[in-house]
Amino acid sequence: MIKKIIPASLLFILSITARAGESISLNDVSRLALENSLEVKIVKHDHLIKRYSLPKSYSIFDTYLNAQASYRKDTKEQPSIVYGSENYENIYKLEIEKRLPSGTKLNIGLQDTRSDSDSAFIALKPYHNVISGITLSQPLARNFLGVADRAAPKITQIDIINSGFASLDSIESHLLRAQLAYWKWVLKNEEYKIKQEFLQTARELYSVYRDRQKMGLAEKAELLNSEANLKSRESELQTSELEKQTALNELLFLLDINEADVEYIPADELSVVPLKADIEKAVSKAAANRRDYKRMQNLAEINQIELVAAKNSRLPIIDLTASLKKNGIDRYFTDALDKMQDESNNELFIGANFSISLENKKAKSETGEAKLKAEKLIMQTKLVERRMLLEVNDACLKINTMASQVKLARALVETQSQKLSEQMKRFRQGRSDSDVLIRFEEDFLRSKLTLINYYFQYRSSAAALEQIQNTLLDKY
Repeated sequence: MIKKIIPASLLFILSITARAGESISLNDVSRLALENSLEVKIVKHDHLIKRYSLPKSYSIFDTYLNAQASYRKDTKEQPSIVYGSENYENIYKLEIEKRLPSGTKLNIGLQDTRSDSDSAFIALKPYHNVISGITLSQPLARNFLGVADRAAPKITQIDIINSGFASLDSIESHLLRAQLAYWKWVLKNEEYKIKQEFLQTARELYSVYRDRQKMGLAEKAELLNSEANLKSRESELQTSELEKQTALNELLFLLDINEADVEYIPADELSVVPLKADIEKAVSKAAANRRDYKRMQNLAEINQIELVAAKNSRLPIIDLTASLKKNGIDRYFTDALDKMQDESNNELFIGANFSISLENKKAKSETGEAKLKAEKLIMQTKLVERRMLLEVNDACLKINTMASQVKLARALVETQSQKLSEQMKRFRQGRSDSDVLIRFEEDFLRSKLTLINYYFQYRSSAAALEQIQNTLLDKY
């Protein structure tokens, strides 16, 4: 049965002529290919998985809550009685740590240290030392204003956009395969109908010669010739039926439909009025929509971010650190906490840290690599442009050639039809034999088969041009 993922509207379309013959149009095929295909679902999931890399890249800015608890008993021998022979210490610490997009490192903490000792020189036994503080560290050279920290998330975000383009390309390619499979199935149905007609003609011809031979008006060789023609037509029809079913099976596979007991009927015909493709307009449309061209632009943006980060990493490390702490000491925790409010119990610290790599090999290598990548991307972009022009030009030439071929093939079918009609008149008048008539029928058959094949190639070329321009998927 058709899987439940098919929308109700499409399911209704496909069940209009239930069991007697279900009609499928190109629109139905296109929508089912996008909504029902396992390949498309896999591609969509790949992109959804890729999107999770963005919050992962932003994890560098996550807020951390750190907690610490410790107990220490010290009964070691001391060099002086001032320290006491037994010392106890409980430490409880709570801290919030965060890195900001500006590159600033922020720490806010509260610590309670409970101490006890048998030393005669300590007035409070036990006592709590409560300390709260805030510490800021700001890079002034390397990673100034968070240049290096923000590079990875920016690159990841562009990578996800490129992943989306790649996913759309894959989905569009699958859509094109489904449409081409549909037109191939239509082609095989048309061929089957044509061969059915010629089988019927071969039967009628055989019947005529059989009756004539019975009346002595035709030689046995003529009868055998028409019989051989009949068997040949029967064989061709069987082959055509196999090809039709194979084409349908391929289409159903691409649409992920499993209904072997249903007869499907194509709703569209191959015959169209072919239109000439305008190469200039086609190139303009491709340039505006091609995803590979947009991907190259995004890669150039990524390279620029990497180059900025690489140049920044060549700078020395100069970090300015400032901290402000307050404390309170008392026998009880709450009292120590109250004393911490006293403005005199402060500690202010300001310092700078300087570090420089004397060789700085990694940063220099990354800078050189980024510059070479930029040059390479320029060449790759030009290659994409040239490939785009070539593909569009070839596709337009093929469409225009097929349009001309269809026009010629139509004229040929008309000529072959008239030729066969005249030969039939001669046959009825007894002025022609089976061999000539069969040959004329064969010419007419081949001309009709050639015409529908040109129609198929025109339809396929038109769909392929839309895929080359990356406009095929926009319709659906």
